[in-house]
Amino acid sequence: MLLSSTDYGPFLQNEPSPLHTTTLVEKCTLKLVDDYKHMLCQATEPLSIFLEYIMYGHMIDNVVLIVTGTLHERDVQELLEKCHPLSVSFTFFPSIATLAVAQNMRELYRLALIDTPLAPYFSECITSEIMRNTLYKAYLEDFYNFCKKLGGATAEIMGDLLAFEADRRAVNITINSIGTELTRDDRKKLYSNFALLYPYGHEELVVCEDIDQVRAAMEKYPPYQAIYAKISYGESQMLDKACYEDEVKRLYLTFEQQFYYGVFFIYMRLREQEIRNPILSFGARNAHWPGYATNNDILFSLNTDGFQNSSKVGFLMRLQGEEVAPPRSSSRKGRRRHKKAAAPTAVQRLFDTCREVFFDGAPGVVPAPEDVGRLKSVLDNMKPADVGLAQNSPYFIKTNTKGAPPVTYLHLYECDNFSIGIFCLPPSAVIPLHNHPGMTVFSKLLFGSMHIKSYDWVDAPQNSIKTTNPPHEVKLAKLKKNAVFSASSETSILYPASGGNLHCFTATTSCAVLDVLGPPYSDPEGRHCTYYKDFPYSSFSVNGISMAGEDGEHAWLEEREKPDDFVVVGAKYWGPRIVE
Repeated sequence: MLLSSTDYGPFLQNEPSPLHTTTLVEKCTLKLVDDYKHMLCQATEPLSIFLEYIMYGHMIDNVVLIVTGTLHERDVQELLEKCHPLSVSFTFFPSIATLAVAQNMRELYRLALIDTPLAPYFSECITSEIMRNTLYKAYLEDFYNFCKKLGGATAEIMGDLLAFEADRRAVNITINSIGTELTRDDRKKLYSNFALLYPYGHEELVVCEDIDQVRAAMEKYPPYQAIYAKISYGESQMLDKACYEDEVKRLYLTFEQQFYYGVFFIYMRLREQEIRNPILSFGARNAHWPGYATNNDILFSLNTDGFQNSSKVGFLMRLQGEEVAPPRSSSRKGRRRHKKAAAPTAVQRLFDTCREVFFDGAPGVVPAPEDVGRLKSVLDNMKPADVGLAQNSPYFIKTNTKGAPPVTYLHLYECDNFSIGIFCLPPSAVIPLHNHPGMTVFSKLLFGSMHIKSYDWVDAPQNSIKTTNPPHEVKLAKLKKNAVFSASSETSILYPASGGNLHCFTATTSCAVLDVLGPPYSDPEGRHCTYYKDFPYSSFSVNGISMAGEDGEHAWLEEREKPDDFVVVGAKYWGPRIVE
């Protein structure tokens, strides 16, 4: 009765009562497969390719099940019954008879898999012990690269979801291989070459020898701190549960985005989660669809109309970006509670303020003083936690490299009018002296301390000279700042012609700088980032006569190429999302 009015009704109407759990799971899975086939038949490229990628994971699981079973002389028909029907029903899934003939992985690849979509993933997999993880690594990397080629919201959101899956598998591989004969090098080869843990987190995981060491490595990454806060030290049994809960939350939140392929992936994941959920009947009775957690503690409602003759309508409305009306509360208090909107995050307030301040921005145009003060006030109150940064993150660890350590850049947002980003500097890292043509720049030190040296060009008749021995072409600049700043310092502001438009950062401790540029650099529009080398004022003269000025107050700046030892590494921003 409870499911008769849902989309599962036709698949259950001929089943005798009472319904067993296995029957429910079987029929609901067949319904899911039927819906998937319907979507795939209606899709054209590249959506059809995207949908096939969703199915490849089940195909890998099925092939691994059959291979390991047949190599252990299990009954083929029994193995077939245990396979997930999402991939078994497709024509390019190899026949069971062919799989059973294979005596090892090389024969399996040659006889059965070489003509399937899984062939690229199996080509390097020749041992059954690490087959599944090797296949999933290749599959996730391939799916991730495909989504990145699609671009837009699909690349951003699917990149996050696949990165979470890759990191989760890296942790599981580490925990499951502790105390086994798997070497550290072999363990590292099973980690995916992308995601938040790549590459620094992988270096720590590969040497872990117990669950507490894994925990210590993962707690350095803010997005995963909440997961490990739920489990006790030395406890690994609850990790899967905590990860599933976090995954459901991530899937739930991604429905806020519109017009991208990722909703099909999320739809399938949550439907599968619904089928796996041991409290399926309870969820149906309360008409919450389709996202359930794996335990009784959390239930997430993505379509509050539930199944009641409108589940597909609600889903399609979500795809089109329309809001599905929430259920009416039985009390006024409930209605007031539903209408209450969540307060915007600090980074969202920063974005909204930047959009207002730089709305009519153009190169060389400085925002009004009251707007400058408003944006400065927002930045002055920003903390590392507001952008998801932790001081023990790998970005701030000085590596044993020659020269200055690399600087990590976290990209938050960029448009024609402004950009927001974070520079993460390990101790002694340097951002060389450079300019900001036609820009107004706000820099807030989130934590740590750094030395800042800045200049402005001198507007004088003789502000540049050329020398022949040695050859130099230098311009005169006046020193604006030359001091050490800390997180307690106010936001630094530079303007197109004042405030220290040319500056150099040197990290005295590990530190992070939140930068707002209005407008951002743009080579097509002539706003190039130019690097300079500074010389003491007394180093040069004109016709043997020193110009008016003093060492320590003025310097000569010479344009140079980007220093070879200045390396900036881009990394994924994992803090609170900005909603445009």
